[in-house]
Amino acid sequence: MEQITREVTQLQSDLHTSRSQLRVLEQASKTDIASKVDAIRAPLKSGQKLLRTICANNAAFVARIEAASTDPASLTSGALAELPHKLLGLRAELDQLVGHFESAHAATATAIDTTDSYALKVMDVGQEIDVGSAHLARCQTSAATLAAQARRELAESRAALERAETELAEKRAVVYSKKREVQRKKERKKELTEQIQQKNRQVAAAEKERSERKEQAAVSGVIGSLALFAAPFTFGASLAIAGPALATAGYKVGRASDFAAEAASLRAEASTLDTSLTASLREISSLETQCSSLERLISSHTAAVAAHTAAQASHTRQIAAASAAASEISSLQSHAAATKHSVAEALPSLRTVRDALESVSVAIKEKALDVETAAPPRTTLERMADMRPGQGGPAARRRRREVQRQVAAVKRVTAPPIQAGAGPIPPNDNPTQSAQKAPQQAKPRLRQPPGESGKVDARSGLGSSF
Repeated sequence: MEQITREVTQLQSDLHTSRSQLRVLEQASKTDIASKVDAIRAPLKSGQKLLRTICANNAAFVARIEAASTDPASLTSGALAELPHKLLGLRAELDQLVGHFESAHAATATAIDTTDSYALKVMDVGQEIDVGSAHLARCQTSAATLAAQARRELAESRAALERAETELAEKRAVVYSKKREVQRKKERKKELTEQIQQKNRQVAAAEKERSERKEQAAVSGVIGSLALFAAPFTFGASLAIAGPALATAGYKVGRASDFAAEAASLRAEASTLDTSLTASLREISSLETQCSSLERLISSHTAAVAAHTAAQASHTRQIAAASAAASEISSLQSHAAATKHSVAEALPSLRTVRDALESVSVAIKEKALDVETAAPPRTTLERMADMRPGQGGPAARRRRREVQRQVAAVKRVTAPPIQAGAGPIPPNDNPTQSAQKAPQQAKPRLRQPPGESGKVDARSGLGSSF
């Protein structure tokens, strides 16, 4: 049980550590992922600012180009002369815009990696909690088995203690009865001793009296004999003396033998009583020895009962501690699952933003390539031909077609409001909070400036505000 106690204590310490790790991961993930989202939002804001600048700079210029392109005589106007330079500037601005989106894409990839890292850390903590849960289940099973064994041993020890106490009570009752019997025998022996002493005194008195009577009988016999001899001479008067004298000669001769016989009977009874008393004393000594053994056995059983009671109380405490740890593990498992869900739920939104940024960057690069191909290098002869007035031949038509192609390229870059499937990134969006608050829009899209309703093209990634 000590091993289980140590293991449960270690599990409780591990659970405390896991809870602390979960709290740290939860707070750190919110802060870190929020900072990564801010890192995504910063280049997007810069890109939006640049987008508004591009739209403002090119809207009026496109109108001038369209107005000038309707008049063949104005092909050499200042607006048309600016067109190649404007296209080159637009290409540079588009490259800068691509740079902002690529920075946002890189920040999004970093945010995804950070979120994946936190998700893996939370999974590791969850696995540690699951391992602790399995270990705790084994400890609970072992503790329950030991508790049942302790209850059985406690019941057996109590039953043995009760039997020993009952047997000791019976032995003590027998000892008490035997001691009372010995006491009665001792009193009887004392009485017999007194009676024997009395009989001995009576025998001595009878012997003394008999010797005295014997002397008197001898004298009386002599007197009686003389009286009998003198009877003829006294005409029978001497017979009155001879009768009492002869009778006294045999007076109380058998009293001493009677007393001796009674004394012998009393001594025999006393001897039998001594034998019985000795046997009773030996039996009492044996019973007292047995009582001492029973007392030691009772002490042993009492100690065993106390030990089993303490063990059962310890088992009960450990089972309660294990139950509390199981409840804490269940709570931690729920906490770990919620934290994992909170962290992992930000991943779809971040991946959607990353994919949208990839599409936007690719589309802007394609548009930039269109702009670059729309403004090829001009030769000296072409520039001289453009300066000659009144051109209406093939060169003028070729120039008008080139201008129209360049204007169309600018329009393609700046004009079409093609719908996309992405939604706006909220200004204060926090992926860890959105994972907990269930955002209404699952797919983020580029956030447009206030007052502009253009949607992001999945292919071009640009808004209608160009």
